[in-house]
Amino acid sequence: MADPGRVELHLIEREAYQVIGRTTNARWLVVIWIDQPEGRYPIHARPASKRIIRRSSER
Repeated sequence: MADPGRVELHLIEREAYQVIGRTTNARWLVVIWIDQPEGRYPIHARPASKRIIRRSSER
């Protein structure tokens, strides 16, 4: 996601990262990935809920 307004979080308990932002088509997504020596490995991606979008927009 190249959204300049995206929100990235480090999920310490899951040893993963989460990003909330918009695609180039303005769809809101939540993506969770882990970092590995070969690169980022996505483990989950889904449309963002209205609650998550509202919280992300407030930051």
